[in-house]
Amino acid sequence: MKNLRSIFTLLITAGITAGALTASAANSNDGFNRAVKVVDEASSPIYHLYVSNVDTDNWGPDQLGYYEYIGYNRYMAFNMDDGTGHCFFDIKAVLKDGRVAIRRNFNVCREGSWTVTD
Repeated sequence: MKNLRSIFTLLITAGITAGALTASAANSNDGFNRAVKVVDEASSPIYHLYVSNVDTDNWGPDQLGYYEYIGYNRYMAFNMDDGTGHCFFDIKAVLKDGRVAIRRNFNVCREGSWTVTD
């Protein structure tokens, strides 16, 4: 089980999983790389990660799923391309201890990482 988890984490980190944002979303063809590393430097693991472009009123599905989390001094990479051509997204991290970190108007076309801290 531990090896399977390691392989799964590696796939997510490489951005290969279809669960990043929506599986059915088409990639934008504007040349921008929308891959973003979410780094956990908080004192609690990130258990939920929600993303939505700034023109959406609701958070998208949990990008970490049921069994995944981002531990201290770890990161996961996500493809933030939702097929709409948006560069600005809101990102919400929910930590295991219940705290919430939100980053509004994050430019995924220009910034390659977001670090969650205490």
